[in-house]
Amino acid sequence: MLKESLEEKNKINKCYEILKLYYDAFKGDLLWGVIHNISTPLQNIRFALDFVKKDLDITYLNLVEGELSRVFDVLEDFKNIEIFLAERHNNFTFEEVFALISKVLRSDLFFKHHVSLTIDMRENPFLPFHPQEFVLIFIELVRNALTALRFVDAPRELIFSVWTDPSSLIFGVGDNGCGWSDETEVMSFFEPGFRNWPEGKHLDYEVGISLGMGLYCVKKLLEKHNSRVELVRSKGISWAYVNVPLE
Repeated sequence: MLKESLEEKNKINKCYEILKLYYDAFKGDLLWGVIHNISTPLQNIRFALDFVKKDLDITYLNLVEGELSRVFDVLEDFKNIEIFLAERHNNFTFEEVFALISKVLRSDLFFKHHVSLTIDMRENPFLPFHPQEFVLIFIELVRNALTALRFVDAPRELIFSVWTDPSSLIFGVGDNGCGWSDETEVMSFFEPGFRNWPEGKHLDYEVGISLGMGLYCVKKLLEKHNSRVELVRSKGISWAYVNVPLE
């Protein structure tokens, strides 16, 4: 029994490390977006300063101030999420976390230019577990949704949702992407190594090599909290719901 317990703990620790690697890869993918989001303001500042040198026009000084604010806002979002991940308590609400993640997503150029985000908050509970664990789990669900959205034409929609019922806290990520076929066994998504590419299509060259471990690792981390994740399709939206029992 002890051996089985240690083996299960090792599996959870490995899944945690895999999700951290996925999260780091996600942040790395955002680098081009960060460069894009700050390069235009910096170019505008350079041009404005050239005009300031020539005629000291206050209009251009105001432009410099505004564009510097844009640069600092982008960098501030990333600083805030790293501070959030380092917190040792979970006294954060879903509203705070959804707002932070949606700001960081603006540096995902696919999301920024092609995806609309809807936040459906029927309630605003506190996070059910440690911020770092929550973000690793939630970002993995978001990564899956964004990948599914790449396979469809506009309009593309991403949804964050949270609510409670008498016995559970439920949060989820929904998308109107490619989903899965009727022949696909949904529980297969939670098996290590499973990948769901639409027939004849593949995106590894765009979004990095997929190991098919994300949902398996999400499932294992949630089991530590006596929680579960499930996939559901409803009215053209594919949902990944997390169900956390309330004490």
